Amino acid sequence: MSDLRDDEIPIPAGMRERNLERVQAGIRRRTARTRAVVVGAVALVAGGALTAAAAVTLVPKPVEQRSVWCFDGASIDAQHESVQIDTADPVGDRTANALDNCRLLWSNGALHADGVASGDVPQLAACVNGDGLVWVFPRDAGDARGDATFCRALGVGRAPRG
Repeated sequence: MSDLRDDEIPIPAGMRERNLERVQAGIRRRTARTRAVVVGAVALVAGGALTAAAAVTLVPKPVEQRSVWCFDGASIDAQHESVQIDTADPVGDRTANALDNCRLLWSNGALHADGVASGDVPQLAACVNGDGLVWVFPRDAGDARGDATFCRALGVGRAPRG
């Protein structure tokens, strides 16, 4: 009786080894190809992410903003009104434009604060936040600090002047 089962086919000598070598070679080729595709895809995604990060980081934020915030108190948490300004003006002129617009809000009573009569315009300081947006705050009449010191105390910078 033979050592073969009924469903087995006898394989000639050496053929099993050749078939095994072919299968292993095919696996190595597919593994190398798959590895190359994965490495290429990872490089493409990483390159895209780096390009996007560089664009966000290196592209300067626009200094010209379309609005100014006029606050009714000397705090970044105070109520404020947003006013459209002319962004075609040079930087210093935009600051003057922002101050003029906020003075108008104070004089027409749209902004008011304790200790300031309706329609009166307090001393104003123009500051700029990290995005270049001009923020205008009222100052106490007795406040002897300069605008730069006043703005720095609020955690923002002084707006540029023309």
